[in-house]
Formats: sequence, C-alpha cells, structure tokens
Amino acid sequence: MHIKAQGKAGKMGQQLMAIICTKSGSSGKTYLSADAYRHYIPDENSNQTRLEKLCKETGITVPSEPIFSADTRAFFTHLYGLDNFGKLFTSRQLFALMTFVKWIKLAHQELIRKGYEEEFAGSIPLWQKA
Repeated sequence: MHIKAQGKAGKMGQQLMAIICTKSGSSGKTYLSADAYRHYIPDENSNQTRLEKLCKETGITVPSEPIFSADTRAFFTHLYGLDNFGKLFTSRQLFALMTFVKWIKLAHQELIRKGYEEEFAGSIPLWQKA
C-alpha cells in the first residue's frame, strides 16, 4: 500500500541499473555498471530541456492521453500514479521516442513535397502507429 501511495503522490522515481551495449559484427550483449559510466548519461534537467526544445521546434507534444483504468485486465499503472502515457517513460526515453516521431513526420512531408501520392506518403506515419 505504501508504494502505491508514494506513486500517487508523485514521489516515485527511476534509477538506471545498467547500460547494455552491442558490438558491431558480434552477437551477444555487454552489460556495464551504470555507476561506472554515469558521466556519459545526460542529467534529468538536460534531458527535459532537450525534450522541451524538440516539442517547441516541431509542434509535437508528449503523449498525455489518460490510461483507461476501468478494465481490470488492463495496465495497473494508474494505481502507482502513472495515469497517462507520458508518465510511462523517463525524459530520456521520451526524447528518443519524440525524436523518432519528428523524423517520421519529416519523411512524410518530404514525400509529399516530392510529389508522392498522399496514400503512399501517409503509409509512413501509419506504419509508425502499427
């Protein structure tokens, strides 16, 4: 009960546990201690600033749609204060996802500019939603 109350009060956070890397040309993964490489990871303020700048430049917004919680088979994230889709991700994850959205939108616009039919150009953002 305590964890749920803390989550609803907005007092839960996140902690990076490890950095997972792959090496080109080889299989498998290498796991690095997050503590040993923390200086490579942008801090929360930097991530938030980058995310805000991206949203301002592109007109896209962080998803804020509520997570429907009446279905008992659905996500139970709302019980921990994660009541909209934007709260499911860290600012670093949101920045990565929103950057992807930016490039998908730009690809769509470029296809239209080059004269492709809307049906074809529209398949790019639709693919993103799948």
